[in-house]
Amino acid sequence: MSGVPRPAPPGRTLIALLAAAALCLVLAGTALGGATKGGAEFREATPRQAALTAGWWNWVAGFPAASSPLTSEGCDTTQTGHVWFLAGSASSDPVRRRCTVPTGTRLVVPVVNTLCSPVFGDPPAVEACTADLAANIDLPSLRAWVDGRPVPIVHATTGVFTLTAVAGTPFATPQAPDGGTGPAAAEGYWVFVRPLPPGRHRIRVTGTAFGGAFAQDVRYCLTVVPRGKA
Repeated sequence: MSGVPRPAPPGRTLIALLAAAALCLVLAGTALGGATKGGAEFREATPRQAALTAGWWNWVAGFPAASSPLTSEGCDTTQTGHVWFLAGSASSDPVRRRCTVPTGTRLVVPVVNTLCSPVFGDPPAVEACTADLAANIDLPSLRAWVDGRPVPIVHATTGVFTLTAVAGTPFATPQAPDGGTGPAAAEGYWVFVRPLPPGRHRIRVTGTAFGGAFAQDVRYCLTVVPRGKA
């Protein structure tokens, strides 16, 4: 998703990310003791899932604001291979997106997430910074529906990884407008979707942060077609 308006302290980046896919088998994470918070089921990410979320951040940070998938009407921006990253919204306004996805594609779907990196002017203690921001995500508000059915939400923490951002990304701050490469850490909530059968699918994801000061409501309409025809 894009850099979102945030009441967080300057130099910190809160990103609320929402996106989608359809008839879904969620990749299994380790159950958080069967934790249910506000009606949603939460699971803990596997190491592979956590690594994919770090890859998602490098993907979305590789676009200037003018061409960011966070502001696109579709979800196929530079997508290749058998794993696609879906973006979300940069504002609290409801968002509707449509796109075509090839069969055999796994989807990494952000719900609400946080990132800290000196690349965006954040403090060097990126893990502590990220944990502090993540505490402002309103867990009872997080929901994900696939074809009208609720699906589990996966909590992922990346640890420190290397982030590369181009100049002018939606995450850029006045303190650090030019992008670059540096350490980062991310924490947040995701849905991981196995390859979907051909046909049309819908998802809706909602959530808030900072006590509702920032809200998300994003819906995707996906059409899954045989690979090579997408």
